[in-house]
Amino acid sequence: MMRVFFVYAILLVTVILFGWTIASPLAHNILFVLVNQSYTSPSYAPDRADLIGYWMQQVDDCSTSVGEAGSIEALVLDFDACYTSHTLPLHSVAQSFTLAGDALAQGSSRPGESTGQIVTLFGAGYVQARLFFVSETTEMWQIAVHAKHDAPAPVVFEVWLGADYLGKLVFDKGDDSWETLALNTPIQPGFYNLYIWYVNDLFDPELGLDRNAYIESIQVMR
Repeated sequence: MMRVFFVYAILLVTVILFGWTIASPLAHNILFVLVNQSYTSPSYAPDRADLIGYWMQQVDDCSTSVGEAGSIEALVLDFDACYTSHTLPLHSVAQSFTLAGDALAQGSSRPGESTGQIVTLFGAGYVQARLFFVSETTEMWQIAVHAKHDAPAPVVFEVWLGADYLGKLVFDKGDDSWETLALNTPIQPGFYNLYIWYVNDLFDPELGLDRNAYIESIQVMR
């Protein structure tokens, strides 16, 4: 209860100080905080919906009401489309979500390529996705990567959620077969950048060795 009162008090003071002509960056920041925490307390979510709707009316970019959106989850996606500048789309994950390799953003020391649904990293680098985990409390989620056992083994991926290291996935057969490896981790509801880092690239033309990372899909589920 004190938490609810504290948030309302901050917003009330802000309204008194800035009135209806509040600067967009401040409104954007308030919106981001409210939206990002919408699911952290089940009993508080309805109040958050009203507050989110109010602050969305205080900025000029676009306007969406809670009623028009239909749910807090839909409002989150509308908020992201209207008020945040990202080159990557935001994917809402409520139960299970699969993203093909060619739909993942990538960054690498050497240019990668996509063939069909498969993304190939020819040098050390990563693939990335922006996710919004929809739940009422911290839940146990599984992050799975379907990738190739390229030679010479092993192909090692590090899984990161934002700045948090979650663990390694090691494809160690070296026989060009494909497999899905996964790890489980507790995740609080909210916005995250998921990174799958390819960390042990190998290229030795004298020995004829060239290890690459081939990723067909990433799945997140609970």
